[in-house]
Amino acid sequence: MSESAKAVERTSYLDYVNALSLQEALWWFIENGHEDLPGRSEIFFSLRERMRAARSAVLHATSAARRIAGLLTESTGPVLDSVVHDECSAYATVINNGGTESQVQYLLSNGWAEAMILREVGADQATDHSLPRP
Repeated sequence: MSESAKAVERTSYLDYVNALSLQEALWWFIENGHEDLPGRSEIFFSLRERMRAARSAVLHATSAARRIAGLLTESTGPVLDSVVHDECSAYATVINNGGTESQVQYLLSNGWAEAMILREVGADQATDHSLPRP
């Protein structure tokens, strides 16, 4: 393979991984990041920077939450209860409006197993042949 073809292949893998969510990208790298993968180092360092940025965002949010909570009184709780409820409800609406695939993706990303989802909707995986098999 020519050097220019290898460069295109490396870019393609990197573009592909960058288009995935961080969790999906990390799993892709775990499964496919063998020593001979073109652009392996670039993909690794890109993922490392994404992890650092995600961690930084979490730390910043945690720090901000502590600071803001320290400024508020206990009586603020009921006011924030309704705000949090409204925000979560709006998020749930977006997920639900995205259809079944969106709902399943949300549940899977929040710890639900396939069997739990199928059980919830009353689908018996052993007898329902209309469901796709992994």
